[in-house]
Amino acid sequence: MEAIPYFKENLELTNQLGDSRRNAQALINTAYCNRMMGDLKLAEDQLQEALVTFRKGSSKIFEETALLFLCYVYHEYGEYEKCRELSFQIEKLAKEARTVFALGSSYERRAMAEYGLGDLEKAKSNIEKARQILSITFDSFYDTSTVSQALIVWKMEDYDFFRSICRDLLKSDLKEGNYSCIIPGLEFSAIAVASEGKYELAAQLFFNAQAIRAELSTPVPSSKEKLFQNLVGNLKKNLREKQFIGVKNNLIDKQQLLNLARQVLENN
Repeated sequence: MEAIPYFKENLELTNQLGDSRRNAQALINTAYCNRMMGDLKLAEDQLQEALVTFRKGSSKIFEETALLFLCYVYHEYGEYEKCRELSFQIEKLAKEARTVFALGSSYERRAMAEYGLGDLEKAKSNIEKARQILSITFDSFYDTSTVSQALIVWKMEDYDFFRSICRDLLKSDLKEGNYSCIIPGLEFSAIAVASEGKYELAAQLFFNAQAIRAELSTPVPSSKEKLFQNLVGNLKKNLREKQFIGVKNNLIDKQQLLNLARQVLENN
């Protein structure tokens, strides 16, 4: 990710200056990027180190942010009980500090913990609470809740709603660089059209999304690996080998790709 060198430089500078608070802030930013790049252990270590500083300084807002990012890490590990426990800590801190993003995100993380544990009704209830709170922020945390809602809705077999969420994710403009919506929007759209038997189109959407991931150095999160492995297995099963390889290697312009996905979703 492009931001990593800047955060590393920030870490070095704050270390040299002996500014523990700003150093901890740089640590949580770097940890977030490392998690996105798939280095969960490094991200976890950095967040735990930052937490020590924030707790010493009674910095509740930064403490809740570090706990939230740590919650993401535990979810990727598959430690859903720990993720759920942390969500309650985040909720408590958010109410004390009156921070909307953390309060809404505490419910979003709880929803994904319940999703991982198999309680879809609780997951649905919590993601609805999260989105209601985060709807006034319209930031990356709201986008995260949209992606989480899509996963829950798909698992609950509400396919019409799932397609609607895909359309919402793909409304982002490429110029804004909001790939946290665009990439899952493309991946989920591939799942939707594959379920309708449009395997070549699904492969085109999915593999182009993976090319964007590779370009940004943001691999598929481990929590979604099984979902996408099943998709690829389905594509291999229903496409001829030559056809599968051809589509996989045929990358198209990003704007054309986005327009294609939007058109496919609108036509159904």
